[in-house]
Amino acid sequence: MSKSWFLKQRADRRTKHHKTSWFYCNRTGEFSSRGEGKRSLKSHGSSKTGCSFPTFITTRNDGVTREVVAEYCLYHDGHKREIAFNQISSEMRSRIARKLAQGVSMNSIMDNIRDTQFGQLTRDHLSTRADLRNIKRQYNIDCKEKDSDDASSVLYWVEEMEREQYNPVLCFKRQGQDSPDDGVEKNDFLLGLQPEFQKEVFVKYAQKLVCVDATQVQQRTIFNS
Repeated sequence: MSKSWFLKQRADRRTKHHKTSWFYCNRTGEFSSRGEGKRSLKSHGSSKTGCSFPTFITTRNDGVTREVVAEYCLYHDGHKREIAFNQISSEMRSRIARKLAQGVSMNSIMDNIRDTQFGQLTRDHLSTRADLRNIKRQYNIDCKEKDSDDASSVLYWVEEMEREQYNPVLCFKRQGQDSPDDGVEKNDFLLGLQPEFQKEVFVKYAQKLVCVDATQVQQRTIFNS
C-alpha cells in the first residue's frame, strides 16, 4: 500500500445522468496561500512540489443506477514517498478526537501517542499539537483540560487509562495517601508505567537481565538467573 492520498483540484462535471469527478496526487501543483500570505510554511515545507504527476483517479457516478466506474493510474513518479506529507490514519484521528472530547490535555495525548505507537514508522507516530488542533476544529470539539492542577490531572489520566483495553499503569499512589507497602511514606508520590511494547520486550528478554535506572535518587541493577 502506497499510503498516498488524492485531492480534487477542479469541480465535478454534472450532466443529466452522470457526475464525473477527478482526483490527483496531493503532491501535484504549487502551494497557494488561502490567506493574505503572512503565514509561514511548516518546518518541512509544503506538500506541493510545483510539478504534475501521472497519478490520477477519475470516477463516473451513474445518477440512476448509482454505479460508480473508476479509471485510475496509481504510479507515483517525480517525488519521494515522505511520511510527513501523508495523513494521520482515520483510526488515530478518531482516537484523538475521543480523548479531546473527554477533556484530556494535549500534552497527555501526545505522551500517550509516543508511548503506545510502535512498529514501522507511520504518519501517526509524527502527530503534532498542530494536528490535534486541526482535529479539534474538524470535529468541532470545544475542549478544556480536565484540571489545571497537575495532581488532579494525573488522577483523571490514571482513571482513564484503567478503562483502556491495555492499561499501562502498574502502580499509582497520590501524595497524602497511605500505602500498605513497606518503605513508602504518606507524602510519597508513586506512578509506574509500562507501555505495551515495553511489556513485550520485558517478557521476551527479562529472563536474562533487567536494569532499572533511577536518574536522581538511586540506581539498582537486578540480575535474574
